[in-house]
Amino acid sequence: MTQCDNSHFHEFFTTLVVDFSARFLAVGALDERDLTTLVDFFSFTDAVVLTTRICFSPEFLKARSAYKDFKESPFCIVGTISDEVFQRMSLLHKVCKRLDPTAAEMAKYFQNVYNTNKILFANAFYEVCKKKGVDYDQMVESLSIDTSYLKCSEELRGPAGACLPKDTRAFNEYVKKEIDSSLFQALVNDMDLYPKTIKMDVKYYCITLPHRSPIVSKIAEKLPIIVIDAVNGSLFTKDLVDTLVLNKFIEPPFLDKYIVGRKISVGQVGCFMSHQKALSLVLDQSESYAVILEDDIEISDHFIENVTELIANFKHDYDLIRLHTVSVQRPLLPPELKGLIPVPKECWGTLAYLVKKTSVTKILNALFPMQSTIDIQLSYSNLSQFVTVDIPFIKELDTPSFLNTKGTKYISDFYELAATESQSAPPPQEFQ
Repeated sequence: MTQCDNSHFHEFFTTLVVDFSARFLAVGALDERDLTTLVDFFSFTDAVVLTTRICFSPEFLKARSAYKDFKESPFCIVGTISDEVFQRMSLLHKVCKRLDPTAAEMAKYFQNVYNTNKILFANAFYEVCKKKGVDYDQMVESLSIDTSYLKCSEELRGPAGACLPKDTRAFNEYVKKEIDSSLFQALVNDMDLYPKTIKMDVKYYCITLPHRSPIVSKIAEKLPIIVIDAVNGSLFTKDLVDTLVLNKFIEPPFLDKYIVGRKISVGQVGCFMSHQKALSLVLDQSESYAVILEDDIEISDHFIENVTELIANFKHDYDLIRLHTVSVQRPLLPPELKGLIPVPKECWGTLAYLVKKTSVTKILNALFPMQSTIDIQLSYSNLSQFVTVDIPFIKELDTPSFLNTKGTKYISDFYELAATESQSAPPPQEFQ
């Protein structure tokens, strides 16, 4: 239907051993005319055999949640003229719908162009509502209609992602050659009128130590971060700990309030103080929101877009939203729940979280005095907080960071050492 550069398929196909008498290949970006290209690649003389072994199976995934969408896809469209190919594809998916290859490709364009149309319609209607002083969200929510792709605000404008704008422009070029219609050109024109907008009302902070700069540089390639020098617990001295005790930041016997028998380590204190340091900086920023990150993460390609949509669309009142929980705690989160859920007790990890500036003072108050690790103390606080369960903001790296407390010193060790030294010291000699 639409012509594209298929050169990237060449390397794949030339390294793939394909026995077309026994196997088939499902692709999501080729149509019948592209199959001719494959024939040229491999010098096949029987194009009919090739076309009966390759089917077109369009994907309907959002780039920011592709894995989740793939797992939860309600159906699979199979574009093929082969009964055998369709039967084999049916073994891989619960619900398969068979079309000829061109119809399958048309279905893909229909959905993407239709969704673009819905977004642009919402943008135009939003402008009308703004002119008339009407609350757009309230108006849409009052209707008994599917509101997907109708979200619109000053922070969220225009078709997002790569597929919708690309496919709408491509389909418009195809239509010009086939029929007389101005509809699709109007969509292209309105995409320029309402381009994708991400209002930067968010500041991003990353807590790290100097030796972690290579990893932080990779984060900085995707996010405009402000680097926060972490408090290095391994450098703590007894004098510093005495000061923390004197200021009632931490109190003997230096045990976790919520996890019985767990001693508090210097690394955990350093991590706790580092997050306090970052939160304190949020108080002085002009932006309404902040995202605080630790350094042992990999940022998703759609991180800013996901944060922007989260701020624009999540209507519950909240102080803090965890954008990640460590993998070992996933079973604590009910798998049937979608999107965001209230933070359960012992929700581990503070690798990434979103806060409102107006809530930072309340958060800092909840973090004084230190009674546990920062993630557990937040979980047990009275803050209004949620955790994302199916939005891929970050990926945790298998590299140690300043949070790594294995083999570290505990706060209580300073006083046990001092007591031991005092007991083993020789008695003071009398002045002669």
